[in-house]
Amino acid sequence: MESKLNDKDEFISRYTELFSGNTAALQKLNEFHANYKSEKVFEWYTENTFIYRQLNKALRTQNIDLLFIYRFFLQDMKKQLALHQEQSPVEVYRSQRMSKEEWNQLSKATGQCISMNSFVSTSLERNVAKFYITEANHDDNEIGIIFHIKANPCFSGDLIQPFANIVCFSEFPDEKEIVFMAGSIFRIIKIIDENPFPIVEMELFSKEENDLKMLFESLRREFGGLPGGELKKTNDPNRADYCQNIGMVALHTDRYEDNVRWLDQALKLYESRGLVDDPRVASLYIA
Repeated sequence: MESKLNDKDEFISRYTELFSGNTAALQKLNEFHANYKSEKVFEWYTENTFIYRQLNKALRTQNIDLLFIYRFFLQDMKKQLALHQEQSPVEVYRSQRMSKEEWNQLSKATGQCISMNSFVSTSLERNVAKFYITEANHDDNEIGIIFHIKANPCFSGDLIQPFANIVCFSEFPDEKEIVFMAGSIFRIIKIIDENPFPIVEMELFSKEENDLKMLFESLRREFGGLPGGELKKTNDPNRADYCQNIGMVALHTDRYEDNVRWLDQALKLYESRGLVDDPRVASLYIA
């Protein structure tokens, strides 16, 4: 997805409307409008503003409207992460709280791959991850875990999303932050039942680029191929699921406009079947 000159103006216009009456938010938005440049994307990403919160929420929930207006920012993050790509293998840590049900599923997933729709912020220091999970609000229905991630950038010819050390750009350099691009895929190596926090050991998963690209094109030809991303097999009751799956493959091959188009088609199909309260719809379109 190529970023166009008017993308930022569209972003500013949308948030000016959303922040109407909020003086502090509008002031930060004006600062962004005046000072933002592609090479400063890390500074804006790490600053504790609406940008970080809204962007990662949009990525996690695949909010089509927000993803579309953030397309220039996604493109700049991808560009700068690739420009500052780590050249040597790294080991990093990330803490997270999840429901007991989610943990039960994850704990049985050794050897499987998981994809991260949002940016993955990690630290070179395990103690930083421990600090955040200790300071987080506790819920009896949640489990605190620590991801231990090994990432090797040297897979020649393979598809891996870029990741970079952004310490010199970050508002919080002591966190020694390494960020992985949205759409990164990780394989779970093993799970260690440590106290107080289980450790999930993962590695950045590399896959031949043509595998995913060929899969996307194959799915598009079989179920799509029509203008606007409409399905050929219009009588297939699973066509909304097909659209959603094609959209996710598009995300992992950096086809952000295709990602938005296919997820929008899935949303319309779910709603046309009266599935407004279906969890799949919630995952597509949470405002």
